[in-house]
Amino acid sequence: MSLVDFVDELKKLVKEQIHNIHTALPAEIVSVDETTGRVCVKPKAQMRFSNGKIIDFPLISGVPLVMPQSGIAGAAIVFPVKSGDQCLLIFSEQSLDYWLENGMTNSHLKFSLSNAIAIPGLIKSISEDIKTANQNDAIIIKNNNTQIMLSKSVIAIRGDVKVDGNLLINGEIKTVTDENTG
Repeated sequence: MSLVDFVDELKKLVKEQIHNIHTALPAEIVSVDETTGRVCVKPKAQMRFSNGKIIDFPLISGVPLVMPQSGIAGAAIVFPVKSGDQCLLIFSEQSLDYWLENGMTNSHLKFSLSNAIAIPGLIKSISEDIKTANQNDAIIIKNNNTQIMLSKSVIAIRGDVKVDGNLLINGEIKTVTDENTG
């Protein structure tokens, strides 16, 4: 084998190994286990092999579902996750055993499909809500027709409001008849 052939074979080997490194993929949630907080997902992509073969990614089960939260402070943003919802899969550089089980891991798998974490909320297109949030420099929390919009100057609530606890008001209560006022 010549040096050129050796280098070509080495490049081919490295390229094949790089194709086996998974970093992030869009996916669809197939099922949700509310007891464990894990999901079964179907990656929305295909694997391509050096021999030209193309196959769909397999279902991945037991994937931890993560949402923004502060474990120490107890603050979280949690929303319903259902079959058919879209998510982003992130593939950990190391096995998730240590993180999930608070112990050591024997796994040497890197960027493996079995080391996926699902982040729900992946949307496919720009919606009217994103336009509204950008125009008002606001955060929008929405559930169908009920909505809270938090901008720099106003908190706008659309829907009925139920208060369990004290309601403290420092200012006037005004009745507004025009929805564009305020």
